[in-house]
Amino acid sequence: MPAASDDPIVEVTRENPAAPPLDYEQYFREHRPKLLLYALRTAENTQQGEDAVQEAMTAAYGRWSKVSIMANPGGWVAKVISRRLSRLRRPREDPLLVDGTTVDESSERLTEKAEIWHAVGELPPRQREIVAMRFGLDKDITEIAAQLGIKESTVRSNLSRAIRRLEALLTAGREGRR
Repeated sequence: MPAASDDPIVEVTRENPAAPPLDYEQYFREHRPKLLLYALRTAENTQQGEDAVQEAMTAAYGRWSKVSIMANPGGWVAKVISRRLSRLRRPREDPLLVDGTTVDESSERLTEKAEIWHAVGELPPRQREIVAMRFGLDKDITEIAAQLGIKESTVRSNLSRAIRRLEALLTAGREGRR
């Protein structure tokens, strides 16, 4: 039987020490759009979000030999984005963007998404960050807590408060349009 490294059927994973490191350019192409959405939904303005992603991807490139073999390179990059944004907190200058890549969604659905993410922008920075990680990056409570260096209970309570606040903001917005 051939050695595992000679077998083309063996799945290459981060846990497999014989696995080649991820290719930076491929990683960048595949993950930048989702990381940018996370940054834009977390940032206080578009420029901050774009700058944070650029800085994080540059930092990743400089440390790629170590980052590429991590179990979750995206978590490391997202943490760099979070740290960058936490240093840049300022009043909002422009609205957050909505993912325009989904072409098959109705304009009503896109409008609803825009309203939701606009309301997310009204949340306090920590709650905004947690909501963006949970619903923008599909991270679970454990992953968010680990990435932010806080307790899971803190993530849950912030997420709960954020959802209640979003419900109030969205209800008030809909009633204001009647």
